[in-house]
Amino acid sequence: MPREPWPGVDLDDRFGLADERTFLAWIRTSLALLAGGVALVSVVPELGRGWLRQAAGFALLLLSATLALLARRRRFNGEASLVQR
Repeated sequence: MPREPWPGVDLDDRFGLADERTFLAWIRTSLALLAGGVALVSVVPELGRGWLRQAAGFALLLLSATLALLARRRRFNGEASLVQR
């Protein structure tokens, strides 16, 4: 039997909406990192060495994808815990 996330608390729509707002904040951050990575690679060609710029841009793109996947997992886990109640 799963443990109740908030014992004695009556869940309403506010919890689902708060979970959705958090998900959207994670996605917004992920998109900002994606834009930063693309800008670093293509728009800022005179910044440092070419390989260093490419590596930093790739790291930002990888971080963006990881953050988006973590946001998706967190959203589905939060939604599942709300549905179980």
